[in-house]
Amino acid sequence: MAESVTGLAERGSMANSLEKALSILDLVSEDKPTCTPEEVAEVLGVSRTSSYRYLKVLSDAGLLAGRTGGDYGLGSRILELDRTMRLTDPLFLRAQTIMGELSARIGENLLLNSYYGRTMVCVAQSWVNAQATNYSRGQRLSLYRGAASKAILAYFPAHRLRAMYRRDAAEIERSGIGSTWDQFRRYLKQIRDAGSAWSDSEVDPGVTGIAAPIFDGDGPVLGSLAWAVPSSRAESKRADLTAEVIAAARAISSAEVPVP
Repeated sequence: MAESVTGLAERGSMANSLEKALSILDLVSEDKPTCTPEEVAEVLGVSRTSSYRYLKVLSDAGLLAGRTGGDYGLGSRILELDRTMRLTDPLFLRAQTIMGELSARIGENLLLNSYYGRTMVCVAQSWVNAQATNYSRGQRLSLYRGAASKAILAYFPAHRLRAMYRRDAAEIERSGIGSTWDQFRRYLKQIRDAGSAWSDSEVDPGVTGIAAPIFDGDGPVLGSLAWAVPSSRAESKRADLTAEVIAAARAISSAEVPVP
């Protein structure tokens, strides 16, 4: 039996409310650790009363917590979720031993990365020398910036890349990876043909990134493994670093997930 018009409207309203509530989390960042009900009302285009209602939902779930003065910051549930992810995330569990052994053997720093939407986020890092980059666990970057991001982006399905280009053509051109759809497509094909991506000073000045994609076995791309190496010594080691990161990413892709 077909769903009623009323049922469809109610479901759409619930989805819209959920989307608005979750978008409040985007108002909190390292540079701006709290938000106010007034900001929520303005950004969401709702009344102040409605903004309090959304904030209460997130606070009851532990995702936000009230602060002195009426501001709201991240809640303790975030810590609980982070611990759960460390203990159960398949990508992290597959990679932690492999990347630790590799970074120790080669003597360079490695980053493990995942993604959502148009954003890449660092899942873990293995530091064995002086920190070469400010990018670390929990930080996010555009999928159009840096080797670690591009090693993921290059393996998206064509229909998804077309949609991203239509929406983000200006940002893609600013990132130097194509001023037309054909240029963008060819740029990503070069990465797929090479099996790795390379960038210099795109995330941090004086830091070279060399990255390879990680897949879910024979399935879709899950993330990337990337070196973060001072540019002063990256070029002389580029061939070796590229071969090592490709081999390690393949090993992670085919590894069984350890039982937590």
